[in-house]
Amino acid sequence: NMSITNGPFYMLNFIKGARSITFVELDDDNPCMSESTWNGAGYTVGEDVVLRDNDAQQIFWGRDTFENIQQAFARLETVA
Repeated sequence: NMSITNGPFYMLNFIKGARSITFVELDDDNPCMSESTWNGAGYTVGEDVVLRDNDAQQIFWGRDTFENIQQAFARLETVA
């Protein structure tokens, strides 16, 4: 499962054993996606979130570019 940040996709964090990559874009020109908004919501930009069922549910802090997708899947492959 792969997505960009959105509410409905968050349900995957509660599905036991689900594997997923969520791309979180930072944009300080957009108050909804700014680093200060994420930090204020309890996230640490650049780190995975604690609200996950397993290590195969990963957050990728960056746009969903081809290069970032390759990097995210390579990182996911290292998880058992």
